[in-house]
Amino acid sequence: MLSMTGYGKGEVDWGEGKLQVEIRSLNSKGLDIRCRLPQQLKEQEMHFRRQIRAVGLRGKFDLNVNIMGTQEEAHEIDQRQFRRYYEQIQGLGQELGFEVEETVSSILRIPDVLVSAEEELSEEKARSASGALTLALEKLDAFREEEGRATGLDLQQHVEHILSLLQQVEPFEQERHEQVRERLWKQLSDRLDKGDIDTQRYEEEVLYYLDKLDISEEKVRLQQHCKYFLEQFDSPEREHGKKLNFISQEMGREINTLGSKAQYFEIQQLVVQMKESLEKIKEQVANIV
Repeated sequence: MLSMTGYGKGEVDWGEGKLQVEIRSLNSKGLDIRCRLPQQLKEQEMHFRRQIRAVGLRGKFDLNVNIMGTQEEAHEIDQRQFRRYYEQIQGLGQELGFEVEETVSSILRIPDVLVSAEEELSEEKARSASGALTLALEKLDAFREEEGRATGLDLQQHVEHILSLLQQVEPFEQERHEQVRERLWKQLSDRLDKGDIDTQRYEEEVLYYLDKLDISEEKVRLQQHCKYFLEQFDSPEREHGKKLNFISQEMGREINTLGSKAQYFEIQQLVVQMKESLEKIKEQVANIV
């Protein structure tokens, strides 16, 4: 089981300096990858994305690559971009009536105006950059596995707590039946003379009413959903989050129905505690790949 939260870093030698790769992952419903790369590695972006996709599966990933300790990189001006920005700034100055000072230095600070003048990235450096990302992804995966184990233990405790509460419902069921029987008898007695009550008909109505309030099926289904949830921890699959989310939704339906049909204070108290644990389960499942 993997958490969607993680961090990994990889470094390799890069000429006279080092290339450092950092990758962070956070919760997301799908797969979202954002890359911040030096100009020299822009052409590698699609390759980096494929590497992340193969490992990441699901989550929001931020990739940050830095080249450190090398000689100052040579740059040249992208003339087309420079002219475009210059004309826009001059036009705005004339239109709005303000003086445009230090236009050149301002434009040179705009991203993509100064571009790298280095030669095309060598195959060796491309492999080296890919290797640094591989190291970072391995550490990220180890981080997510460790977080996933901790989250899994927490989830198991909450599901087992729901099963424990479900067992506590049974002793109250006989009391609930007696309470329903007495309530119906009292309501009839208040409206009719006791001599006018058909005892057999009364028993039939009580049985019909109790059948409507029966929670046996909800208990069985809730128990099955909880067991199925726990079985997922032994699954060899790497993606569990969506399936666990669907199972928790089914658990919620049975708990809600159980609470609405119980009509007995002690059982409803147990249902409230089940809902508490279920909310914690849903919060944790949202962080599982």
